[in-house]
Amino acid sequence: MSTLWILFTVCLTIAYLIDWRDRDRYVHDIKCREQFFTVILILILGLFCGLRTWGNDTSTYIGIYTGSLTPALSEFFAQGLPDFADGIGYLFINSLLKTIGISPQNYLLIYAFATIIPYIWFLRRYSESMVFSVFL
Repeated sequence: MSTLWILFTVCLTIAYLIDWRDRDRYVHDIKCREQFFTVILILILGLFCGLRTWGNDTSTYIGIYTGSLTPALSEFFAQGLPDFADGIGYLFINSLLKTIGISPQNYLLIYAFATIIPYIWFLRRYSESMVFSVFL
């Protein structure tokens, strides 16, 4: 639990720096420095979410990926396409990753970054207070 408090504090500090830089960006037109803290926040949250080994539904996702529910790509097409209600895109991407030989840990890491990147960019762009949004 103490690790989560440290992560929480670090993320809020970085969010504060992003908020501070965004307020100052109209004075200084330095594009790459504005995005530096955002990339750091994405890396910290993405690695924290993607390198998990237990908790919540992690074992379920790993079980689905390593088990028979995710076939190789050739078996995916041989079985026929599932209904859209079954998550055809999710199954296809999982089958593709399994065929390429991606490990279950990298599988979690890919999906973590696929969700964290748009989330942080959205908060940075449309939030009045980056610190409050990250806090929530």
